[in-house]
Amino acid sequence: MINLQDLKARINIVDIAEELGLDPKRSGSSFFARCPSHDDQGRPNMAIDQKKGAICFRCGYKADVIRLVADVRYHGDQGEAIRYLAGKVGMTDSNRTSSRQPATLPRGAAFPKEETVKTESPREALIVTFPAGAKIVAVKIGEGERQWTRLEDGRVEVTYSREELLFALSYSEYSLTLEEFAGLSLDEVAWVLSGVFDCELTAADIRTASPASPSRRIVIIERLLSYGVDHGNSIGHTWLRDHKGITPATQDAFGLVWLDWERASKGMIESFGVDTLQALGLMTRDKKTGKPNELKFKTHRLLFPFWISAGGKRYPVYLQGRNINAGKDFRFDNLSGSVPCPFNFDAVLEARREGKPVFICEGATDTMTLFQNGYKSVGIVGTQGFKPEWVKQFDGLEVYIATDPDEPGQEAAKKIARTFVNQGRYSPKIIQLPEGQDVTDYFTGRISKTPTGGKD
Repeated sequence: MINLQDLKARINIVDIAEELGLDPKRSGSSFFARCPSHDDQGRPNMAIDQKKGAICFRCGYKADVIRLVADVRYHGDQGEAIRYLAGKVGMTDSNRTSSRQPATLPRGAAFPKEETVKTESPREALIVTFPAGAKIVAVKIGEGERQWTRLEDGRVEVTYSREELLFALSYSEYSLTLEEFAGLSLDEVAWVLSGVFDCELTAADIRTASPASPSRRIVIIERLLSYGVDHGNSIGHTWLRDHKGITPATQDAFGLVWLDWERASKGMIESFGVDTLQALGLMTRDKKTGKPNELKFKTHRLLFPFWISAGGKRYPVYLQGRNINAGKDFRFDNLSGSVPCPFNFDAVLEARREGKPVFICEGATDTMTLFQNGYKSVGIVGTQGFKPEWVKQFDGLEVYIATDPDEPGQEAAKKIARTFVNQGRYSPKIIQLPEGQDVTDYFTGRISKTPTGGKD
C-alpha cells in the first residue's frame, strides 16, 4: 500500500519541476517555475513550495507533486504519476488484494488503499462542507431531499444521498461499488470527492448524515424489478418486439421488466410498508381522501429502469412505466421525484471511453433503437426533460440531438442546444428526421399516421 502523504513528503517538488523541464528559479525564499496550464512566457508565474505544492498566480492552476507529474508527463494520468514517483524513492504497493481494487481517479490515477472498514450497509448520506466559491455538482434525486446550508463564513454544506454519490462516482469514472465506498475512511472519501467536485476537501469537511427514507431507493427499485414476468409469458416484451422492433436481446440489455403487479403489490407492501413506499412515490393516492391507495404501475406494467453503473455493478435509480394499451396522453407513469440522469446514462461513459458520438433522444424506445443499431444514445423524459446540470456530463463528446420532427420535438432540440451554448459549450448537432417519423419509425421503416410520429 502506497501512503500518498508519505510519498509526497519524500519527493522534492522543486527537483521534480526541474526534471519536468519547468525551469524552477529561486526568488527570495520561494521558487517559481513555468506553469504547465497556460503559455507562461516572461517571468514564471507558478510558485512552488514543498508543503503547499504548486500554484500559478496568473491562471489559478494548483497541483501537488503527483498532479504536477501527471499533467506534464502522463496526460493527466495520476496512477502513472504515482507509480513513477514511488519508483524514484523505492516505494511499492505490496498489499493490493483482489477483493478491493484501488479507486480510479477521473483521469486514471490509482487511489490509496486502506483496510476495508466493516459496515452493515453502504454509507447512506454524507454532509459535505464546500469552500466558498466552489462549483458544486447540482445532482438532485427526489423532491425535498437536497439540503443546502450557507455558513456565515461563506462555505456551503450540502447533503448528498446514496444515489447522488453513486451518480457522481459514475460520471467521474471511479471504479467503486457502493459497498466499497462505504468502507473508505473519511480521509479517502475526501480524496474521492475532491476529484469529483474539483475542489480541495479534507476529512474535517465531511460527516455522515442520518439516512432519509429515499436513501433506500435503489434497494426498493431492485426488489420491485424482481417481480417481473418471464419473457415467454410477457405480453409487454412481445408488444415491444412486434410494435417497436426492439429485440429480446436489446430488452435484456436494458433490463426491461413486465411487472407481475398483483404479486409485487403484496410482496412490496409486506417487505417495506406503505409509508416507505409512499415516501418514494411508489403508492398511488385515493382521490377523495388523499391517503395511499395501492402500489403504482398497476396499468403501466412495462418498466424501463434508469441504470447507473459503478464498480462493475448496475444500480437502478429511477423508473418509467408504460401502458401498452393507453392513448397518447396516458401512456407513461413515472416514479415520483426528479429524474436523476438520462435514460441509459452509461452510454455517455462508453462514448467517452470509445471516442464515439452520443445521441440525445426523446424517449426510451428511440434510445434502445439507436443502441440496437450500434449508436451510443441516451433518452430524456418528455420534451422538457433535459436538465442544465447534465451538460457537464457530455464534455469532450460529439453530441447529436435526435428528437421528433414535430414542433414540440424541434423546440426541445433548440432548447437543449441553447443549454449547452449558455454554459460555454459547443452546440450539439440537431438531426433532421423525415416528417412523421421518430427515430424508431425511421429505423423500422414505418410512417406514422399521426403528425407527432407516435412518440414513445
